Amino acid sequence: MVRKRLPTTSVGPDWFLVEWMQSKNMKQAELARRTGWSKATTNDIVNGRTSYYRQILNEAAAALHVQPWELLMSPADANALRGMREDAIRIAGGTVTAWTPASLEDERKTGTG
Repeated sequence: MVRKRLPTTSVGPDWFLVEWMQSKNMKQAELARRTGWSKATTNDIVNGRTSYYRQILNEAAAALHVQPWELLMSPADANALRGMREDAIRIAGGTVTAWTPASLEDERKTGTG
């Protein structure tokens, strides 16, 4: 069920879906196709009339090929963090691997993180 946003007085975006769509050169129609959302639902989400929640965040992230948490920051900030992570791994002599929630869980279990 889609949750409509209640009026708020917050300033600025609480997530960066539009900015990520722009950075990936993605239109609403493509987002709708990749997520399976209807045109109306996609429009409501993109224009902030529908509040996001975990499922929306995860589906949008998968469609945009980013991590869900990256949608909570600007593409420039997320890309800067990726670069710093890659540099840190390179300096430490390791290899750069994609971060996933599963890899974090593996690190917790093995105590390597």
